[in-house]
Amino acid sequence: MSTMAPDAATDQARPGTLQDARDFFARRGLYRSQDEQLLGGVCAGLGRRIGLRPWPARLLFLLVLLVLPGSQLLVYPVLWVLLPLEQAPTASAAWRSAVEPTSTSTGHAAANAGTGS
Repeated sequence: MSTMAPDAATDQARPGTLQDARDFFARRGLYRSQDEQLLGGVCAGLGRRIGLRPWPARLLFLLVLLVLPGSQLLVYPVLWVLLPLEQAPTASAAWRSAVEPTSTSTGHAAANAGTGS
């Protein structure tokens, strides 16, 4: 005879479903942005994953939600809860430096090589 309640048995069968979902998204590189967030960081995080800056990602997210009527009230809050918050803001800085063009030695080295300096 078991003294466990039926609800206790089902709770043990599926431990930490929210954490499992966050781990699932984290393994795929999907995080909410900590430093580029406007509301919850969902669009900035999704944009970072697909290689877009935050504002174009927000506009794309809005356009997609306009195609699916009624989903605006459901999709963003669900993603806000399920996507884990990124741990290190330095990841965003590294991403930003990789995306933004800089005046590194590539252009200047070629120009300086011709002048003999």
